Amino acid sequence: VPPLLRLPFVPTAVEFLERELIEIVERTLHKPLPVREGDAVLIVMYDASSRDELTQACDAAAAVALDAGALEVGLVRSDVAGAIGAGLEVLEPGASFVLEIGAGHISASVWTLGRLAAGGSIPYGLHRIDELLRRALIANHGFSIGGPSVESVRRLLGAAGGAQLSDGVEMRVPGFDLKNRMARVELLHPSDVTPVIAPMISEIVFLLNGLIAQIPEELAADLIDSGLTVVGGGASLPGLDRVLGEALDIPCFIAEEPEKAVVRGLYEILRRSIHFDDLVTDRMARAGRN
Repeated sequence: VPPLLRLPFVPTAVEFLERELIEIVERTLHKPLPVREGDAVLIVMYDASSRDELTQACDAAAAVALDAGALEVGLVRSDVAGAIGAGLEVLEPGASFVLEIGAGHISASVWTLGRLAAGGSIPYGLHRIDELLRRALIANHGFSIGGPSVESVRRLLGAAGGAQLSDGVEMRVPGFDLKNRMARVELLHPSDVTPVIAPMISEIVFLLNGLIAQIPEELAADLIDSGLTVVGGGASLPGLDRVLGEALDIPCFIAEEPEKAVVRGLYEILRRSIHFDDLVTDRMARAGRN
């Protein structure tokens, strides 16, 4: 793990399962993990603003893992892992439509029979929204706050498409008064946040409509019942399911604990590795291993 953390690419999540922990997971879930060789399993997740950057991060991490003695390395798309973690049957003949709103990117895809029918992405995610929100607070209030505070403001006061939050929702946020050069507590409201989020929602709707237009008519018809499932940290934005459902004219569902859906899906792919074998791409093994 330390060599991975020294790379110029910062992972969004790292899960290290030693043999003892693997056995505990197996006993707790009453489901065996097909890991009989090696002493541990390492799951590393990367997010990036471009495909090239993501490829470089994955290639570098794979090289580090193999140099450190990993028996095998495989790559899995986070959107399909999120779909599996949300309970979608991506290997079945129907359409599985998933939207992932992550920290560094937003991606959407339609899966059928374990194959990608259509996919697309937006080269930014929640980190950019938080930066735009920070700049808006500076421009509108002369008030600056740090990253964790910006995220808290977005989570509490953000809403999609004018969704109504509970009456009287507001947030007192400590920060820095740029004019008087002193600490200050500012009272913020949803109206400070919603205009920053609105352009992202519009881009997501444009992306999703484009994907629906690309897939065969029979798959598009499936979406009338199966709808769209949203995963990732941005899925909990109030009103998002309603706004997307109305824009696409299909049902929209927020996955249970959407921020954990990708990790759940990766565990499931690991547990049922033969079943999901075709979803693991660019599988690499240590030199000399069959």
